[in-house]
Parts: sequence; C-alpha cells; structure tokens
Amino acid sequence: MSKQSLNLPINIPWRQIAVSPDMMDEEFCNKKFPFAWRSSMAISAYEPKPEDLPEELCGDRITYIKITTTITGYQPGREVLDYLDKFKSHLEGTVLNPFPNTSTTDVEDTFERLFGEYFACYGSLLNVAVFPYPNKKKELVERIRINFSQLRQPGDPVFLEPGTTLDNPYEHSSGVTFEASGEAHNRLINIIPQGGGSDAELNIHTKMVISIPATAGLAAIEAKVTYAIVVGVKMEAFRAGESVGTALTEAEPGQVHTLLIEADDIDTVVLTAPEKEASLLEFAYFTAKEVALTLEDYPHIIDFEPKTRDLYQAATEAGEILTGSKSGVTTNKALTHTDSTQDSFKLGSNAGITIPGTPITFGHSIEASRTNIETDQNQWSVQTDASRERRETQGTTTQLSQMYNLLTGYHAGTNRAVFLMLARPHVLQPTDFRTFVQGLRAIEGMQEYFLIVSRPEGIEGLCIETSLETGHFPEDSSIEDPPTEYEESHEDFIVTAESKKDGAESMEEFLTSKYAIGLGWVIDRTRGDTFHSGIRFLGGKDEKGSISLDNVDNRIKIFNYQPIDDGTVQVVGRVLDQGDVRHVELKFRVFTRREQPKKNHEEASAKLGRLLITNRGLCACFKSGECLEIVPPPVSPEEPPRQIESIVDEPMLKMKKFLLNREASSQSRLPAMKEFLQKIQTALTTSFRSPKRHAFGNVGFLESDYFKDQIKQLLPERHLKSPIGQVKGLPDKVVKALGDDLTIEKALSIDLARFAQRTGLSIEDASKARHQLLGIAYDSGDDVSMESDQEYGDSEK
Repeated sequence: MSKQSLNLPINIPWRQIAVSPDMMDEEFCNKKFPFAWRSSMAISAYEPKPEDLPEELCGDRITYIKITTTITGYQPGREVLDYLDKFKSHLEGTVLNPFPNTSTTDVEDTFERLFGEYFACYGSLLNVAVFPYPNKKKELVERIRINFSQLRQPGDPVFLEPGTTLDNPYEHSSGVTFEASGEAHNRLINIIPQGGGSDAELNIHTKMVISIPATAGLAAIEAKVTYAIVVGVKMEAFRAGESVGTALTEAEPGQVHTLLIEADDIDTVVLTAPEKEASLLEFAYFTAKEVALTLEDYPHIIDFEPKTRDLYQAATEAGEILTGSKSGVTTNKALTHTDSTQDSFKLGSNAGITIPGTPITFGHSIEASRTNIETDQNQWSVQTDASRERRETQGTTTQLSQMYNLLTGYHAGTNRAVFLMLARPHVLQPTDFRTFVQGLRAIEGMQEYFLIVSRPEGIEGLCIETSLETGHFPEDSSIEDPPTEYEESHEDFIVTAESKKDGAESMEEFLTSKYAIGLGWVIDRTRGDTFHSGIRFLGGKDEKGSISLDNVDNRIKIFNYQPIDDGTVQVVGRVLDQGDVRHVELKFRVFTRREQPKKNHEEASAKLGRLLITNRGLCACFKSGECLEIVPPPVSPEEPPRQIESIVDEPMLKMKKFLLNREASSQSRLPAMKEFLQKIQTALTTSFRSPKRHAFGNVGFLESDYFKDQIKQLLPERHLKSPIGQVKGLPDKVVKALGDDLTIEKALSIDLARFAQRTGLSIEDASKARHQLLGIAYDSGDDVSMESDQEYGDSEK
C-alpha cells in the first residue's frame, strides 16, 4: 500500500554501479594520469521502496537510472610515438632502408603532429538498453497442497467436519507436520462459511509450527489464512533456524488472505495469531524451475530526460535569443513521469548613452524619441503554500548536468533509448576555424541522461548496457576551395592584314582586331596560352607558308592577344614588309563558359575527409534489495577487446561543392554549417549498418585508414609505384588476392574493411599487412624491406 500521500519530495541518493575502468587512475602520486581527452561514462541507479509506489502499478518495480557521459575530442595515445622509433629504424639503415630519400626530419614531424593532433567532437550517439536480471526467470511448481476442508480419516470417504480434533503434532500423509504450541490437540474449526458453512479449517491457536520434510529444490511456501478480529496473522519462514522471510496479512478480518514467502530450502514455518481467532485453510510448498524469458518479462523505459533540445534563434546586430532545457528534473507523485521546463535568455549590446526617458544612440545616425505610456491593470493573485504544493505534486527530485547542444531522444516505451546530440551552430559570433566550416561549436563537457524503468514483478534486478559513439573531425582540417563548374565551349575567329609599299619606302600597316563572343557566355580565363588567359593562338599563314608561335615574331611586330573584358578579345601587332609578302591570316580560339554554373553543380560533391567514429561501452547488473547489489553480468565476453575505446567506422564526408566556395561562404555560413551537421548526423545514424564498420575493440588509431593516409604521404613515388610482390614477408593471401603486379599505391588506397574482405584476413592481420606495405615494422622482429635484388618499379615478375 502506498504511504506517500503527503510526504516531502525525496532528493534521489544515487548509487554509482559502473564507470569506465580505463579512466580510473590506479597508481597514487606517480604524476601520470589516464587520458584527459577521451570520452567516459558512468552509470548510477536508485529504486524507490515498493511501499512508496502506487498500488495501480500492480506490483511493478520502478528504477531510476542516470547515465553520465563526459564528451571530449579524441587524441591518439603514446603508441604513435612508439611506432616512430620503429619507423625511424628503417630510415636510419638499421635494416635494409626502404626509403633512402625520405628525410627523418619529415618523418619525426609527421609522427609528432599525429601524436599532438586533436580531433574535435561534432556529434555523439548514446544507446542505452535495459535487460532483466537474471536472463532466465524462476517458475514455481506446486509440489504439495494441503486443503483442510478435504481431510479424511483412513478408510473414511467423508471429509472431516469442523469440531474434529487431531493429534498434536498432526502429521499429514505428505510428511508435513502441524504443531500447535501449548495445546493438547489440534482442532478443526470454521470461521468463514464456505459451501454452506461446513468447510473445516485448522485452528492456528496462538502459534502454529509447521515442519517440512527435506525437499530438493524447495523454493517457496504458501498459506491461505483467515481471522475474525482486527489483528491479523503473521507468517515467518526459517532455514536451519535462520529467518529467511516474513509475511503479514492486511487489516481485513473475515477475508481469505494468501501469504507467500519465496526462499530456498525452507524447513520450518511459524504462524502466529492472537486470541485463537485465526485458522489455516490451505498450506502448500513449491519447487522452482528455470524458464526462458518472454517479452512480457522485459523492462521498459517509460520516460526519460532530456527528450529534445532545439535551437531557436532570432538574430539581429544587437543580440540574440536562445532557448534551452532547464537542468532540474523532478518526478510526479506517481514516480513514473518526469517534469522539465524550458528557459530563454537574451544577450545583446548597443553602443550608446541612455538618458532616462530619452534613449539616444550614437552611430551612423542619431535618433531620439520619447514615449509616455499609461496602463490600467486588473490583477488577480492566488496565494499558495509552496511546501504543501511540493508535497502534493513532487515525488523525487535530482539535478542533471546538461550541455546546450542540439539533442533528440528516441524509443521511449521500449527497453532501449537512443540520444543523438549534434554541435550547436553559433551564427552571430563566429568561432575560430575549428574545421573548414566556420561557426560550429565542438561538443565538450558533461551530459547526463535520466531514465525511469519499469519491470514486472518477480524480476530480481536489471542489466544495463550503454554504448557511446562520438564523431570526430581533425581540428586543423582544411579543404581547397573547389572550383565552380560551368558548361564550357570555345569560339574560333580569324584576323587578316596586309603590308603596303609607297614608292621606295616600306610602309607598315597597324593590325588590330576585336572579337565579341556570343550572348550568355563569358571568357574562361582559366584556359588559354601562357600569359594569354582565355585565348589561344592556333597559327596562321602567308605567301611564304605557315605561321606558328615559333616564327610569328619574324612576320609580325609587337604581337599580342588578350581579353579586354569578359566578352571581348583583341589582337594587335604590325605586319613586317618582307618584299614579296602581301597578305597575313591568323587564327585564334577564345575559350568560353556559361555565365551561370551548371544545373547539376549543386549536386556535385567534394570530399572533406574521414570522420572518425569512436565507440566505448559499459555494462552493469544489479539485484534489488535494501541496498542495490552489484552482480556480474550473466554473459561474459570470451576475450577482452584489444581497444577499450576503438574506432568502429571512418566514413568519408562529402559536401556540395557550391557551399564551400568563397562566394557562397561570404554571403552566409549557415547553409554550410547545416549541411555539415546533416552529414555528421547521417554518418552516426547509418554507421551501424555500414558494411565497412569494424567490430568493437578491433581497430585503434594505428590501424585506422586515417593513420594509413597520413603515413602514405611520406612514401617516395618509386616505392608507391612498386608492385606488392616485391614486399618481403607480405602474406601470400594478399599477393594472391590482389595480384603481385598491383602497385603499393593502389593497394594502400583500399580501406581496411575491404582490404580484409578481399584478402580473407582478419582485421588484425590485414592491419599488419598494410603496415608492411607502409614500411613500418609492426613488431620488432618484422622485416618489411623490399627484395634486395630487384629495383623499385622496374622488376619483371
């Protein structure tokens, strides 16, 4: 029965049941700490007492769960610097040097840059699932039931009637004995008339001791009792003299009450009742068997916070208005629903001086105004007792730490919840160039999630599984401004001129010609001859033969051809009089493009780089009780993962080219930011079904495609053009699957998942093979040199 009618709200006393173990510092005062910039998780739980729950829950248990996540960027560990020593050993000639022309300084700079690189977080995806503990349920099987209205004497077909006396102790044929303390006999009575008032019941007297014979697997006992006065019946069970459970009847005399105690190996039961006005109608005991759980046995997340957080922004030069969720969370009196609010705040500033009643602002213009306002107001006030209001409306309360980012929750009502959080754009005050997209706030800090879980009666506890995936992009990532694509064409035209003589003196005719291109086109200055953008000289002829760039200076003086505006080109020069030369003909080609970009330009995409999606998990189980008992998970992995926080996917992000050019970004940064966030969201929400996704724990930074791409830039051209068949120690599966004449460059262009699939290697072995192609000794004893009797790129197989 619920007793919470007007209790004060309870401030939830959270008990932490799990935390990311790799973030714990296990050595005191060694001046070393775990990773600062790695995400982490913690799980806390609390269960309201069953007597505080409403009766309408029909025995279901309620559990509060708090998931605390610390979200940071991602940084490689010291394993990068460990690999630097192995890589340098090859460059310094300790083994056959595969890259004799590669500077060790360049190598050191690259590895140190990788070690210090920071991958800011721009999205996170938290999955939470709750399961019943244990993963099988106990089902009670009735072994013996003794009904005192159906007792017979040996050989007598008639049931014994009320008023009959029995031996004390009375031993039933099943071996169960009933002993009334301080009484000479046991006696059958009738307190509740059933079937015409002739049904017999066993008088409990003041105390009845019931002894049960040893029964394998005994799991519960049950007694149906009744009593005639206000004070009820108490039942207590014992095992080897130790109490293992107690049950009491409710204050309802004249009714049949069923008392049940579940405990293993019960051997004695004691019933107590005052005034000898109570009786035992039936007694039974049960064994248990394990059966598989069904969906009806699974817990459900009936509510959670936060559900959503959007950004509403009214932007002006004077300030901005933002709204966000309040961090306080309370439950109502039913303890099954959360209450939250939204606040708004406005930030802004104006340059100026304000005189009371007359605002004056200094700027490009000066304005002055005066406003007089008269207001009639009807006021209606209500006085409330705040303490009583809290007693009537609130059941529990707690505080959550939340970041103001775009957040959405999914799947309330199931046994799992998903929370997607994206970076918050800040339009008015651009941040530094964290990526090529200006104005995005990286996600940093703590985010807490509050869940209310309901589970059926009889489920001993819960198991909680969490998985946090974070999307990271390099802090100093940059991309070249992609060229805008236009429809291209060209137009050819011819210029003619003649030289003239006047008497004995030679006369030169000044040659000039202007050519206008067609409407709707402009000159494409990205093409053309050197120093002659947009136009090309195709050659010419005169009486002596052809004219080319090599001999044009012998025919024309001060020769030049250039655009003079976006639609016109001009050719100038003087024709040299060479006696028999009279006519010159020159041909030119002007390159053109449409004034407007191609219609499909908006669909064209540019590659931005790889998004590193990292994953870490945390699991915990507990059993209910006075204090939550932390128990081992029912299923343990066969072997621990190699990476505690692993890279599970590296999708290549692409964006529409027109959003990245300077012309578009100079007008507004918002389209590019929205597109980038949409790409982050798509990558996080579709990664789980990607065929390139890696199993948790298999891939760290050194095995990633990003690391491979960075080291690949150090390799000389002749090494990249060499066939993979020349790499010593490379697995035969790789050579056979890819072909021994495939170049190292093309082999390294294959992503890790596809490389492993095509070669039939495990991810670990595929990573090792790729490191051999990169020239890195995966282990200290590996020899990754090329065949010594073959030259790079020139060998014949």
